[in-house]
Amino acid sequence: TDKKKDGTSTTTSLPIIVVVSAQPIASITVNGASTICAGGTTLLEAGNGFTSYQWLLNNAPIAGAQSASYSVSVAGDYSVIVGNSGGCTDTSAKTVINFSSGFTVNINATDTVFCEGKNATLSIGGSFPNVLWSTGQNTTSIAISDSGKYSVVVSNNAGCVGRDSVKIK
Repeated sequence: TDKKKDGTSTTTSLPIIVVVSAQPIASITVNGASTICAGGTTLLEAGNGFTSYQWLLNNAPIAGAQSASYSVSVAGDYSVIVGNSGGCTDTSAKTVINFSSGFTVNINATDTVFCEGKNATLSIGGSFPNVLWSTGQNTTSIAISDSGKYSVVVSNNAGCVGRDSVKIK
């Protein structure tokens, strides 16, 4: 304490240390497809280096979803709140995960019973990025000359799978 000539005094306090913590920046990386199929999942990642995580679905906290990644099996708007050691938090922009239901593919046969030495054609309607017949062919229609069971597996642009089979006599 210092006394001045006019009788007043001044006191100098100890310095106050102010720590400014950097603002975390939250973001989501989709490690997989942004459209999931029935029974499928995709992985959302918030990155490492944060001290806390809270995943949200449609703006509501997901119970127990407090790690750097979250496996998604339900469509919706996902976001994550991340925190750092300074107590600062940030909420990511929403990431939309869509759902594509399973679909049906049907094999169309020109004949299911045909004579020896003749051919039948098996085909599927529509256009698919991936087609695989039990014969190993990957076109939308195949010619067959033998009896037996034939099957096809196709996938759409979302990666969802459809299957069908037919027995030829």
